Amino acid sequence: MNQFISWSQIDPGNHPESVYTGGKGILVRSPFDGYEDDADKTVVPATFWVNDIMSPSQLYPGSGAGDGNPWCPTNDAPWSCDADETGDWGPWNYVQMAVVVGSQMHKFFPEFDNIQSQDWGWGVFYASDSNAVDQRCIWFEDKGGYDCPGGWLPGGGQFVGDSTKKGAGWYPAGNPYADANLGGGAGCHFGGDDIDQTDAVNGNSDNLMGDNNCQCNYNFADNWGNWVDNWVANGLGGTSYSWAADMAMCWMNNFRDMIKLQNALWWKHRDWNNDKVPIANRDGTAEGNRPWWGWNEIPVDRKEIGNLGNWDAVMLKLPAGVTDLQSLDSKYYPQVEKDLQSFVDAKYLGVGKESTPSSNVIIARENMDDAENFYREFFCQQWTYGSFQIVYESKDADGIGAGACYLDWAISKILV
Repeated sequence: MNQFISWSQIDPGNHPESVYTGGKGILVRSPFDGYEDDADKTVVPATFWVNDIMSPSQLYPGSGAGDGNPWCPTNDAPWSCDADETGDWGPWNYVQMAVVVGSQMHKFFPEFDNIQSQDWGWGVFYASDSNAVDQRCIWFEDKGGYDCPGGWLPGGGQFVGDSTKKGAGWYPAGNPYADANLGGGAGCHFGGDDIDQTDAVNGNSDNLMGDNNCQCNYNFADNWGNWVDNWVANGLGGTSYSWAADMAMCWMNNFRDMIKLQNALWWKHRDWNNDKVPIANRDGTAEGNRPWWGWNEIPVDRKEIGNLGNWDAVMLKLPAGVTDLQSLDSKYYPQVEKDLQSFVDAKYLGVGKESTPSSNVIIARENMDDAENFYREFFCQQWTYGSFQIVYESKDADGIGAGACYLDWAISKILV
């Protein structure tokens, strides 16, 4: 793993005129979502970061109150969440951890050198949470039906159970229209025995999707805000819960369109999200905006993203608006220690500068501007709690270079 993530990798273009013309971005993923060892999945979900994306909380919460459930906090029947020892009943104030892929991005996307070209279209990219690898059915035109998780669904017919069918998550990553052998994660949302993808047709007869595989309708490409408007007016019928986007979300074949739709969902959040699951007060502060499903979903090759040789570091992402670990309320420190221990126990993260596996870590913060747009920044700092310390060496041993940021045992543990 490399010692530092380069800021230039997530550098924005001249937004909004030149979206995705700066850095080519990075992938982040929590390896503890239960899919990392699932042989029925060829792809697993990751999230793409670049600072053209303006939404907060761009990482699926995996720890914290409510067992890291992004539906929490809520008391909107029939759902409820219990408070933990910190008094929180949702995960949004906790540090979240993930692996970071930056320098090896070319291994995940064909023709990566040209990925910012207007005609690049190899991807399967969802602008929101989408259940891409476990609740999507992939369409086969030549067979006239869908391969769904656990069965076959003929077009216009009834679902037939079949354990040999695995759904969209079974196929190799990539756009099936660019290569018929691909299609991992591409498809329509599956409700258990039928397609439950949300339709919404406007006055121009434009649906949210443009084909039977639920790829987005590029007639909205001039302004993806119109896609959101159409969904609200003709599909959602008003405001709803955060998970409503899962059932409506179509996929794009390029990052530029995905970024624009992801931003439109955030900028128009008051039009479609009732802020009840999870509860959010939207008071204009970063803290008030934290409870937001701000991540996109990118199906990537399960084995490739699980290869530690492709990771640049393990990341600790601070809650939106928190500037550093010292500013984080110390009541959340025990969970940070617990999560670090989980990564160490799984041999995803080493302890000590020269350890194998690598001990390289990086800290990420999400800052909010006056327009309530968020951008991410990487940094390192010295920090100690419990068994661990994060060591920040601003220079290398010769007094030059970028230095190092790595996990080590706390002095108190070494002396025991």
